[in-house]
Amino acid sequence: MEKTNSILTEHGEKYSPYGDLTQLNKGRDILDTVGKETLERITKGFLDLLETSSAIYESDGSYATALFSSGWCKLLDSSARFLCNTKDNTTALNSGKWLCHESCWTNASMVSIKTGKPFDLKPCRGGINIYAVPIKAEGTVIGSINCGYGSPPIEESTLNEIAETFKVDKDKLIEAAKDYKARPDFVIEAIKRQVMLSAELIGEIYTRNKLLIKTAYQQEQLHSIFEFSKIGIAMTSPEKGWLNVNSEICIMLGYTKDELMNMTWTDITHPDDLKPDVMQFNRVLTGETNSYNLNKRYIHKDGHIIYATLWVNCKRDKNDKVDYFIAIIQDITDLRNAQNQLVKEQEIIKAALREKDLLLTEIHHRVKNNMAVMAAILNLQKNHISDTAQLELLNKTEMRIKSMALIHEKLYKSKDFANVDFNEYIISLSNTLFKTYGINVNNIHLNIEVKDVHIEMDLAVPCGLLINELLSNALKHAFPNKKSGEIFISMNKVEENNIELIIRDNGIGLSEEFDINKTKTLGWQLIMGLAEIQLHGKVNVERTNGVEFKAKFPLKKREILSFNEQI
Repeated sequence: MEKTNSILTEHGEKYSPYGDLTQLNKGRDILDTVGKETLERITKGFLDLLETSSAIYESDGSYATALFSSGWCKLLDSSARFLCNTKDNTTALNSGKWLCHESCWTNASMVSIKTGKPFDLKPCRGGINIYAVPIKAEGTVIGSINCGYGSPPIEESTLNEIAETFKVDKDKLIEAAKDYKARPDFVIEAIKRQVMLSAELIGEIYTRNKLLIKTAYQQEQLHSIFEFSKIGIAMTSPEKGWLNVNSEICIMLGYTKDELMNMTWTDITHPDDLKPDVMQFNRVLTGETNSYNLNKRYIHKDGHIIYATLWVNCKRDKNDKVDYFIAIIQDITDLRNAQNQLVKEQEIIKAALREKDLLLTEIHHRVKNNMAVMAAILNLQKNHISDTAQLELLNKTEMRIKSMALIHEKLYKSKDFANVDFNEYIISLSNTLFKTYGINVNNIHLNIEVKDVHIEMDLAVPCGLLINELLSNALKHAFPNKKSGEIFISMNKVEENNIELIIRDNGIGLSEEFDINKTKTLGWQLIMGLAEIQLHGKVNVERTNGVEFKAKFPLKKREILSFNEQI
């Protein structure tokens, strides 16, 4: 039986009147995964016995291979291609006029792909039969293989019809039909089984090669991760030798790869860190653990110290012995130096803050003392004044100075130099005023309600003066002739970033003729100036059952001008 060659004529020349159709295969899934030569060898295994034609298709109909052996198939295929009336193979394949392609792909292999089962086309447009089998890989149809079988027709009517359809000389058909030697049925059945086995073989080769390609790709990825990682990665032996190292370790330690291969990791470990590292290493060898991590020092080739974090894991063999170690080494020298520098800078900042606190304490202490000296001078001056009005004026001035001095006293005794605790301040100020005016606490009851109010320095001084003026007025004028009564002071946060101050007494109240906006007394002018101008507040005064002074002002710091500048 004549052996076939890939697309050869009986004269040994390539049968390629229109070129290699596999070059049009864009996906090349089966073609590249299995390989063109392998596909042709598989096909020739049964095509040599049949001497007809065979094709292998991708799932989209692209050719993975196409072989012709018989003169009958070659004659009809070349005639059908000529009928397409185009030199472009893609156009010809899509024209529907390439009758042999339509029979092999559309009427046979495509059917087997769609159904997932073998399909027997009897007969094709060229008068022989085509047996098509789907190619499956892991249960998925990826293509189809087919082969033509059976003797060419010899009936006069059939030959006339084929000659007319393919526009070929009838005598040439008769000659080609005579040249073909008929195969017995048992040979044809055996070949069909071989086609099925070929489909299975292609599927298995495809699956295996896909796995190999995937594995190779994964290995390439792992190699890239290993080699180009910006963190040191190494494989070491249970004998502490290097099995493989990446470029980052070489850069980190200053050695070439060949130099490291002739060393052990103990050779470059700082002597003081060797014992804890070996101890952890031995724990892995004895099976106590599979991994460990620690911070250690390495010695660079030029002698300088490298600080690093080391992570180690092991791979054990089937006998549970350590086969090799994977070590990940991260250079933390720059990080450690940065942390040390940060600690130094923090110490400098802490020292500066301590100096600032001491300075502020000294400033507030000296301001308080200076104000105390001023108050004492005023107190001495009173000994030389007999005029009651002047004495009263000096007493008020002295008390105003003391109210401001009290602010600085609270600040230098506090850990917070920015804000004054007004609960403590009001209690201290009221005690001072009660003593100054000789008030009997059994006659006048003071009720203070202040909840967690802290005011910054710029607002604390005018607020303290305001409370001093209002409380002094109440103590001096609300309860004449030692009349008993009650004074209520409330100071709380309201709404958003606002303070509400209320000072109320149940004393004799203000006269009906008194107008706080027109009064010329220094005390009330000072009260309104402090509340509205210095504190940017809104004031309301009620005269029912005594006097209630209510002021609401923002906590937010504003530019505060002097009282004289604003009035």
